[in-house]
Amino acid sequence: MCLALGAPVASAGMIGNNVSVTTSATGDVTITPSGAGPAVVVDPGAEFTLCVGPGDGCGQAGLFTSVDFKDATIDFQFYGSTGGMTGGTFTLVFTGIQDSIVNVINLGGSLNGGTFDVSAFDTSSITFTGTTGGAFDGTNGPTISFAVTQAPEPASVFTAALGLFAVGLSRLRKR
Repeated sequence: MCLALGAPVASAGMIGNNVSVTTSATGDVTITPSGAGPAVVVDPGAEFTLCVGPGDGCGQAGLFTSVDFKDATIDFQFYGSTGGMTGGTFTLVFTGIQDSIVNVINLGGSLNGGTFDVSAFDTSSITFTGTTGGAFDGTNGPTISFAVTQAPEPASVFTAALGLFAVGLSRLRKR
């Protein structure tokens, strides 16, 4: 009789985390809201909305941005564009991610003008930076998605180890 216990090692997810964002900008780039925002619980739908622009809060010009945390990805949806800027950067630092981050990868997508990508991460935070030498352009609503790999949940690691132990034990009994 062979008894084999096992389960796939599940990756921890971001749904249910209390995540907050801190924003900053350089040059003549502005971001609204600026500074640290309140923590929000990650659930279906966009958790944050921001405006990157020339200082009018996306009233007449600006790059409107929505940020949607999912279980293993973060999606940034961009609309609009900025103009008449000489250049600068905006930075978004997301903190409060509860399960250890081990990697963040750009899955594709780009702005039509300017750049946007992950610039740093540690076990509980991710920093994204947008840079332009003139204008940010998100015409036609491009989406830029990032895969977030987190360390396996301790219970999943225990279950997988228990399954391997049971398989090993069953093989010893067959001898």
